[in-house]
Amino acid sequence: MVVIRGNVSKKVFQHFLLLSVAIFCLSAPSYCASHWECANDLLQVFVKRWQQLYGKDMMVYNVHGLCHLASDVTVFGNLDSFSAFAFENFLGRLKKMLRKPNNTLPQVIAGYLR
Repeated sequence: MVVIRGNVSKKVFQHFLLLSVAIFCLSAPSYCASHWECANDLLQVFVKRWQQLYGKDMMVYNVHGLCHLASDVTVFGNLDSFSAFAFENFLGRLKKMLRKPNNTLPQVIAGYLR
């Protein structure tokens, strides 16, 4: 938050805060059951303002999917229990091991052996 504040417009920063607070509430096991409705409201506003800020052509499926995230938490539990966050972090580690686009498996194996 500290890094982007002052480097983007006030509207963009406030928009980002909507998403950040909602995701925090839905990720925390101690908050998701009691704050999912608030998080849902924040996400609905986030998606609505997304179109206003960035245009209708930027309303992609991933942004629209946020409208359903809070209800998924009521069914499956906090985001960390069913999200791909851990896999995405691991994918980043794998990508750092690659130096060229071909022979990827040997590059990853060599990266693990180091």
